[in-house]
Amino acid sequence: MNSLIGEPHVLLGAYVLGALSDEDQVAFGSHLQCCRQCREELAEVAGLPRLLDLVDPAVVDALARS
Repeated sequence: MNSLIGEPHVLLGAYVLGALSDEDQVAFGSHLQCCRQCREELAEVAGLPRLLDLVDPAVVDALARS
């Protein structure tokens, strides 16, 4: 993993959101196979992208301006 070699645990959020490079995405996927902690955390946040898709950008903009 090029991003944070030796600290894959901090990449979980980026992995879930698909924000890692292709190389880091594959490397983190391999890390998941041997890291129970990351698998458990992934199970807790795996639905986040689906929830974020429900957010209306216009509502976010309105809230930011208020």
